[in-house]
Amino acid sequence: MEQKKFDTTNKFMVGVQGETIVFMRPVPQRLSKEDALVLGAWIVALATDNPEKDFKLLLDAVLNC
Repeated sequence: MEQKKFDTTNKFMVGVQGETIVFMRPVPQRLSKEDALVLGAWIVALATDNPEKDFKLLLDAVLNC
């Protein structure tokens, strides 16, 4: 199975300031699904030290709503 290649550029300029996630530029009201996934990945990567564990639990909970 071929793995999709994503453009992982931090084009929405997501960062961290202390314990807060910051957006250094406005996020558009409409995003492509790919851009939404990349933005989500940046947020998850910056929000936790263990994204494989922490985010998996949350994603499973959201998918089971």
